[in-house]
Amino acid sequence: MSVSRTGGVAGIRREWRIDVDGDGRADWILLLDACPWSTAEYATEAPAGPRGADRMTWTIAADGPEQARRAEVPEPELTGPWRELVDRVRRDGEPVAARGRALPREERPIRRRPVEPRGGA
Repeated sequence: MSVSRTGGVAGIRREWRIDVDGDGRADWILLLDACPWSTAEYATEAPAGPRGADRMTWTIAADGPEQARRAEVPEPELTGPWRELVDRVRRDGEPVAARGRALPREERPIRRRPVEPRGGA
């Protein structure tokens, strides 16, 4: 299962993933079933109209053995079971590294430039 957030001023995409197996699976299934996947507004096959500049949109994907579910939910509508699902994936899952993300400062290569003397000395 994955959730990703896009939009905002910088348009940066962030993503979190979790593999749901074992003991907690029943709780996840209940939470997934509580989300309104079939609502045309959320189905990714039905393109939504513009929702406003710089608004966040959440893409939620749950690939199960019986059914693959996908939805795009605008930030203002991320309430109820949608909010609970996104918050739980972010809390219990792992962030996914974005392609092209800058390296943390301590991992960047050091670039040295020649120092030019001042005043011709």
